Amino acid sequence: MGKNVFVYLNSVFQSPFIPMKMHSLAACVLAATAWLPLAASVTLAPVFTDNAVLQRGKSVTVWGKADPGETVSVAFKGQTKTTQAGADGKWAVALAPMQAAAEGAVLTVTDGKGKPTALKNVVVGDVWMCTGQSNMEWPVRTALNPEKDIAASANPLIRHLKIAKTPADSPQDSVETFGWQEASPETTGEFSAPGYFFAREIQKEIGVPIGLLNISYGGTMVEAWMSEQAVKSNAQYKGVQDKWQRTLDSFPARQAIYEKKLAEWQAKKAGGKSAGRAPLKPEGPGSRQQPSSLYNGMLHPAIPYAVAGILWYQAEANAARHTEYGDLIRGMIRQWRDDFKQGDIPFYYVELANNKRAGDLTGYQWAYMREAQRAALQEPDTAWATAIDIGESNNAHFKNKQALGHRLALTALGNYYGKNVEWMGPQFEGASFADGAATLKFTHADGLRLEGRGDAFQLAGTDGVYHPAQAKVAGETVIVTSKDVPAPTMARYCFATDPKGPILRNQAGLPASPLRTDTFPEPEPKK
Repeated sequence: MGKNVFVYLNSVFQSPFIPMKMHSLAACVLAATAWLPLAASVTLAPVFTDNAVLQRGKSVTVWGKADPGETVSVAFKGQTKTTQAGADGKWAVALAPMQAAAEGAVLTVTDGKGKPTALKNVVVGDVWMCTGQSNMEWPVRTALNPEKDIAASANPLIRHLKIAKTPADSPQDSVETFGWQEASPETTGEFSAPGYFFAREIQKEIGVPIGLLNISYGGTMVEAWMSEQAVKSNAQYKGVQDKWQRTLDSFPARQAIYEKKLAEWQAKKAGGKSAGRAPLKPEGPGSRQQPSSLYNGMLHPAIPYAVAGILWYQAEANAARHTEYGDLIRGMIRQWRDDFKQGDIPFYYVELANNKRAGDLTGYQWAYMREAQRAALQEPDTAWATAIDIGESNNAHFKNKQALGHRLALTALGNYYGKNVEWMGPQFEGASFADGAATLKFTHADGLRLEGRGDAFQLAGTDGVYHPAQAKVAGETVIVTSKDVPAPTMARYCFATDPKGPILRNQAGLPASPLRTDTFPEPEPKK
């Protein structure tokens, strides 16, 4: 195993969410599935291991490295493709599109001397890339009452591969992984929770193998997932660079504080005193916050693995810079699609859940970020799942990932798979103001209802000052009034970082996204 393995394991083992009994299992799994050389000098890209899921219905690129000029053959399910490694040692072949196949088969790679190496139990189905920050990374065992789900998870047609947390300064071809693992009570607890609950529903509904390519890292910014060229060519490049320069400028002072705390922690530990958790290293050069670092170290080694689509949960780390996010996320989507060369790969993202943020001094920062996230919808083949009602005020990593996986599954079923399902919550269509009331019109509003109580609805008049309001459903509209606003001209619903009910739902139980009819900028922080 390379240095990155130990860096990754160290970051994993420091997590308070990893029970000690899991540490040795995780280490053994990683050691057993690290990227290893095949016959002679031939190697496969690290995303190819035993138990892999290959994408059905698309040309499937298989690639790796060998000695320059060496002949390499790849055989799978009656196809044999042969090529020669280039002067840089890189080789790649393209398998013709295949139908789904649940029965495992052998993928054989043969070097120029005729020595074969076999990957066992390879199936063909749909591969979904699960990426973003911690709410995508968080494993099944941290979800709501996970014991029952884990105990019942045995399904060899759901498989998961986790890429190690690996920032890098330049694009890499290699990265450590946990290898492709079949869902079982022994493995599922470490799968991406949104990914697993998504896959469980899709696999049951569609009936083909589902692979989850988990490329996620908590606390990360969108620019870290973009290539250097994509960042530099983005309209928000100056803001990204300014943010990174501030991080670099403050790093020496933060590093000195860290080293002092680390020495104190080590002294306590050596003296047998209760030391608690070790202090965390400050973000700086070579960290997850460096622009392009995660694209280089984690995504690039997986390009161009054939996938059905992308599931994305990220925006929290960029919330303070929400005015930049629209350009950045659109640039990332376009760049990824160019890199993977599979057309407009479906991109389904999660609208940020409700959560009380200590650093949000206005109480509206995430409301503006949710609006910024919608810029992704300007790109083709994009859609979203709303999580405004399943977050937890005091837990950024809310536990109800089952509901999140369900909503992502509905999004895929209604868009990618063409199923006749309601995948959207009520969608705001427009507002009218008359007779002391606001009338909000919605589509996707069959069975429209309000659930719970609170100040989610608010009204304002020409003075722009919002007041709590009362709401009632009338068909596909909501009538909103407030005794404090006799002549309303503006309305809001759930427009806050951590809004409190009532939640507007349709017959499918899906919530409406936050909305507002004004165009006010984020207010100044409270003094």
